[in-house]
Amino acid sequence: WGRIRRGISQEYALAEATAADYEFAVLSTRAEVTRNYISLRSLDDEIRLLSEALELRKENETLVQARVNAGSTTAIDSSRATSQTETVRAEIHRLKQRRDELENAIGVLVGENSSTFRLVRASIPRTPAVPSGVPSDLLRRRADVLASERRLAAASEAIGVTIGKYLPRVTLNAAGGYA
Repeated sequence: WGRIRRGISQEYALAEATAADYEFAVLSTRAEVTRNYISLRSLDDEIRLLSEALELRKENETLVQARVNAGSTTAIDSSRATSQTETVRAEIHRLKQRRDELENAIGVLVGENSSTFRLVRASIPRTPAVPSGVPSDLLRRRADVLASERRLAAASEAIGVTIGKYLPRVTLNAAGGYA
């Protein structure tokens, strides 16, 4: 009555769900590496821009100090310029710490020793545009959706196994002998 056949189908569906879970884990790891890499590259650009701004702030601070020495402005302006320079310097330091964190995370995700893993500074890579009107078939190709669908199929087969347990079983035994 199909009890054993449905039990085998159930196990196949569970094995396929496990394989889809593995694919989902691989895909999630790749997505996390990509997300961290793009964040790291944007931090590289931001650090570069802030380093240029720091140089401008230092020049401004020098000019303001010269104006204070000449008596054309007050010491408050000099303090304000120094404060702005230090604010930019602190922001650069904070971004460098965040960059190190992302670099360590990428090292761990790719299986490298995070203390020795380094990425050279570069700009953000060009990301491809996602076309509008993406077909809904893409949803069925997602590993997590596929795993859920296979678990549903396994649950359906489990119902068949349970129904098969209520049906009669036929057991054939044979015994032989001689005298």
